[in-house]
Amino acid sequence: MSEEDSEARVRLRADRQALLTRMPDPLSMRLVLSETALRQQIGGYDVMAGQMTR
Repeated sequence: MSEEDSEARVRLRADRQALLTRMPDPLSMRLVLSETALRQQIGGYDVMAGQMTR
């Protein structure tokens, strides 16, 4: 991947993140998840703990 492509991906990712944190109207979502999806362990304890704090 070229440096230009890498920088473009970083900019795109930052733009998407900005949508989630913009004020006064941040993007919001409502989801329905099964308990199984919440309890399914992906990765180790550290991975799961990191996901829960996010």
